[in-house]
Formats: sequence, C-alpha cells, structure tokens
Amino acid sequence: MPINNAQTFAAINLVKTILLIGVVAIHSNTLNFTHSATESLIEISDLIRYPLSFCVPLFFIISGFLFFLNVDRFNSVVYRKKIKSRIVTLLIPYLLWNTAAGIIRFLKAKYLGYDGGEIYVNGEFSLIGLLCGYWDTGNTYPMLVPLWFIRNLIIFQILSPIFYFIARNKYLTLAVLLISVCDIDLYGGEFFLLGCVMGINKYNFNLNRLYCLALFPVVIIASYGILFINIPTVNFQPILCYVLIILIIPIAGLPVNKSHNIRNALNHNSHIIFFIYVIHGMYSNLITRFCASIIPANALIGILSGSLISVILNISLSYVIFLLLNRISPRLIKLLTGSRSSTPNYLR
Repeated sequence: MPINNAQTFAAINLVKTILLIGVVAIHSNTLNFTHSATESLIEISDLIRYPLSFCVPLFFIISGFLFFLNVDRFNSVVYRKKIKSRIVTLLIPYLLWNTAAGIIRFLKAKYLGYDGGEIYVNGEFSLIGLLCGYWDTGNTYPMLVPLWFIRNLIIFQILSPIFYFIARNKYLTLAVLLISVCDIDLYGGEFFLLGCVMGINKYNFNLNRLYCLALFPVVIIASYGILFINIPTVNFQPILCYVLIILIIPIAGLPVNKSHNIRNALNHNSHIIFFIYVIHGMYSNLITRFCASIIPANALIGILSGSLISVILNISLSYVIFLLLNRISPRLIKLLTGSRSSTPNYLR
C-alpha cells in the first residue's frame, strides 16, 4: 500500500475506528459492577478481553507516525507549525472537555451527593482542585478519564524534537525500547517513539494484505503464549504492538480498497471518532452499571452480552449527542473536535 494516498489514510482511520470501539469496550466491563462472579470467571473474562490492552498503545503509534509522516526536515519552523496546529486539534478540546467534566462533577457533588474529589471539598468549590484536575485528579487521570491519552500526547508532541533526535538514532531507539521491555513505565512514550521511527522513515505498509490477514491470528495467539509464560519484569507489549500495527493497517486496506465512498467517509469523519472517544467517558460507568443490573454477570455469557450491550449503548448515545450538538452548533462541535472535520488527518 503506497504511502501518501487516500487508501492508506482511510485504512489508518478504519483502524482508529476499531481501536475506538476497543477503548469503549475497556470502559464497558460489567464485571466492574458485580460481586457475584467467581475468580475463575473473572480470569476467563480477562483473557477474552486481553487484546483490548493493545488499543491505546496502537493509538500512540499511529499518532507518532502521522506527526512525522510528511516531514522531510524537522526544524524550528516545522516544529512551531506543528505545535500551533496542535493547539487547535488537541489543547483547546482538552481544556474544553475537562472544564465541562469539572463543572458536571461539581454539580453532581453539590446537588446529588456524588464524590466531588478535589473539586468539591467540605461543601465548597475548590478552584485549586479544578486547576489540578486538568492534569491529575489524584488517580493519574484528568477530570475526564479518556483524556489522559490526549494529555500524554500533548506532552510527547511538545517534546517532539527529543523524540526526533532519538528516533533517528537506532541505538538510542533500542535503548529506550529496552527500558520499556524491562517493564519501566514510560507513560506511552515508547509507543509514540515507535510511530515516530515509522513516520520519519516513511514506512509504507506495503505488505501483502492476505499474508497479513493470515499472520494476524498467529501474532494474537503468540501474545497469549507470552502472557501465559509471564516472565517477571519483562514487557513484550512494545514488540507485539509494532508487529500488530504493521499487519493491521494493510488488513484494513482490504475493505477500504473496494469503495471510494468508504474511503471518503473514513477520511472526512475523524471528528466523530474523536467526539465519541472523549464524551463516552462522561457516562460509560452509568451505562455499564445499568447493563450489569439487568444482565447478571454470574456467567460468562452474561458478562460478555452485558458488556457488548454497554458498548453499543455508549457508542449510540455518543453519536446521537454528536448529531444533536452538530445541528444546534456546528461551531461548538468544531471546537470540541479540534476542527477535524475540515480536512483529513494526514493533511494536517
């Protein structure tokens, strides 16, 4: 699949859509709201959900790839242009969504008796708590949980000259990856770095799609094998994610290659993906708790069906809210989604 064409970027956006569903599924586990499941049932459910753990790392790889993809020479001019663009696409939405989440958390605490965290302390609104919540509410997450990815991504892109320097040196890159493999938390930076390496070297995903499709389940099975071996203090996820991203983008090229309408829709609707990714964090717990209350999670079929219904409800509600807000105020949607609807991601 040659690089810099609509098919490649449509395939990337299809992968991002699938990863979005995976992230929503992570937040839609009905097991989190039941006490009747046995330990063996929990272990089986966790094994089935294990592939979901690759979703956010793959998002980081794609972000690093796209950041450097169209950069022939990374200098101060390019850096300023990139950062200026990210103020619109990342920083402003990050601040707006967190502000909305902070206000909702305060109102829930004041009038409905919910825990307000550091925002509502001793019956009073705390401005310091609100400001701190833009970074961390005390549990490593900002006020709107899914935005931790955006927060880290903003930091990585501010530090992009350092990533660029490391990514151009294979020994430094290997050193960073070795640190990550030794199970030292780099907060997703190792995955962003892998994407940077691929973008700087203009990796074109030019592999046989059917070959990738045949190899994909082999890699998943191998990842389960590594999980069962469970070597202490060794983290194979960066290696597995690198192999997975090389395989899944060509695989995604299979459907997008068949229809211009599919390619066009994927390349011009990334704002919907972003909107759903962010807003579902506001009510995913409520929906998942509701599903857990009506579908008992004391059997595997109950856990899986309840979680699936929660995913469908979360995505459906988010899409309906998007349509309503877009009808009421397209300008607000543009701000909340970082103007992503105007041009495909790869032209930014």
